[in-house]
Amino acid sequence: MGVELGVILTGEEQGLGGSHKAEWINSIKRNKNIQFISAQETQLVDVENIPVARIWGGNDFEMVAVESSGRSGGLLCCWDHTILRIDKVHKSPNLIALSGTWKGIEDRVNIVNVYAPQDDSEKKELWDEILTLKDQADGIWVIMGDFNEIRDKTERSTNNGSKTSMDEFNKFIVAFDLHEFQMGGSKYTWMKDDGSISSKLDRFLVCKEFISRWPTASVTTLNRLWSDHNPVTLICNNLDYGPSPFRFYNSWLKDDELEKVVSNAWKKEMVTGTPDFVLAKKLKSLKEVLRTWCKNKKEEERKEQTQLQLQVQEMDEKADLAPLTDTEKFIRSKARKELYRLEWGLGHPLASGNKVGLAWSLSCTYSQKYMQVKGKKMQ
Repeated sequence: MGVELGVILTGEEQGLGGSHKAEWINSIKRNKNIQFISAQETQLVDVENIPVARIWGGNDFEMVAVESSGRSGGLLCCWDHTILRIDKVHKSPNLIALSGTWKGIEDRVNIVNVYAPQDDSEKKELWDEILTLKDQADGIWVIMGDFNEIRDKTERSTNNGSKTSMDEFNKFIVAFDLHEFQMGGSKYTWMKDDGSISSKLDRFLVCKEFISRWPTASVTTLNRLWSDHNPVTLICNNLDYGPSPFRFYNSWLKDDELEKVVSNAWKKEMVTGTPDFVLAKKLKSLKEVLRTWCKNKKEEERKEQTQLQLQVQEMDEKADLAPLTDTEKFIRSKARKELYRLEWGLGHPLASGNKVGLAWSLSCTYSQKYMQVKGKKMQ
């Protein structure tokens, strides 16, 4: 059904403005067939600067955003408007609440994107605000995001936390009659930069009707590559979108082997006839050669990518148990840099028009879609 993303990043690359965050999120969207994305801690005061088209991989979306307060906070929701039709919106500094219809579902669907504050009293106010929303709309409820709270001490590697704050969070969950699926992947969803503390701060909370409709839905954490939070996915079913289209990636233009492959294929194909017929036949033959070469190249890079992801995952799992050593931090950092190199290449197909940067630009279409939605209020 969708993905929930915590996207705060410590260090020099902050929020959704980070140089490779958008492409990273887009790769998750493409690989998991995601139809709804929520992000927290965008850290962008001007919502027009959020690179939503790069995140989504085009302009065919609708979105709602809450601007950050300086370098703190900020929320984003974007979705496939052919699947989800939103007609009511409620926004505040710490949440976005959307209400509408999901294709193929009779009941109204209500989605809440949360970025909870650190202060315990402010958290309590946020829980009360969400409970108030429940009285204003019937239907299915999904509440997702960074709740900045644990439910019990086992959800923090140091086994400590404010009992009062945990109790208030659990009271809110019970009052709303919310439930959680068992989370696959890592035990925690956030890790301090030095690996000294890990906590489960990000989660999906759903109503009883949701569980009745999708009892086999799965919640899974993915590797935290460009964030101190793990992306978390909620998948309700697997959809078959047919065979993948042929794509050629920018990074392969730098491969010395490519020129030889193209040259040999062009010389090998002997065709007679009119010039336009010869050109068409040779291009068709070249495409098949490139398709095979690209498939093999992509497989090689995917294998390398998998090995690097396993390295990062191994370090993250160690950090769940104890602080990382300097050597382990270096291994994790080096693996992430190599992953970025591969992610950038595999995330930039020339077929998307990326040669001239048009596919990633924020066009007026994006602005118009944002304006269409942001004016609607939840009644």
